[in-house]
Amino acid sequence: MGNIILCGGGSFNQTFAVNKAFVDQLDRTKPLLYIPIAGDPNFRPYEDSLDYVRSTFEPLGINNIIMWTDVEQKTVEDLNQYSGVYISGGNPFKLLDAFKKSGFDAALIHYFENGGTIYGQSAGASILGEGLEHLSEMNLNISGKACYIGLNLVNNYLIWSHYKSDDDTFIQSYVNKHKKQVIAIPEGTAIFVQNLEMKVIGTDSIYLISERGKADIEPSMLD
Repeated sequence: MGNIILCGGGSFNQTFAVNKAFVDQLDRTKPLLYIPIAGDPNFRPYEDSLDYVRSTFEPLGINNIIMWTDVEQKTVEDLNQYSGVYISGGNPFKLLDAFKKSGFDAALIHYFENGGTIYGQSAGASILGEGLEHLSEMNLNISGKACYIGLNLVNNYLIWSHYKSDDDTFIQSYVNKHKKQVIAIPEGTAIFVQNLEMKVIGTDSIYLISERGKADIEPSMLD
């Protein structure tokens, strides 16, 4: 198995520790792959997003970044050319739909199972969980797509990005109704999954919300 970083979103300064933890897992002889397709290119052109990602990772020593704006016909062999995959935020339904229709979800799962490193930011994190049903119940599904089944790389947990305590009532109600478990991740903080063990990166707490209630997962900076 590979490594997964699930980040709740946030600015450059907020996510610095998360970004560094990601970079520390990479083979710097290979390029980093960036996938921005959760975003709206009419709001922010993909090239502008690439410039931002370069400004984020180049100070950390990652100078070779390749962007894919289309994942059609991309295979695990294509993915194996890269040291890691960074999937940025936007609309998680649009992102998951693109992965499912192209079959790229299966390629990404195989990449992870073969030892690959994946960093999901916001929407990019959400699709790596069990699914998006909890988000659809908040009427966030602006894409109108019916498939909410995620890649489920984190042991049947749903992922809640940009978490704030104001979200507790809805999340707990959803969890109790559907008998699910939600990892609630605030901005600037991330879950690092390695060998099926989870650690917290950042300065805020991350919460596991289940039928038993809300449990605090204490921050633990990676060495």
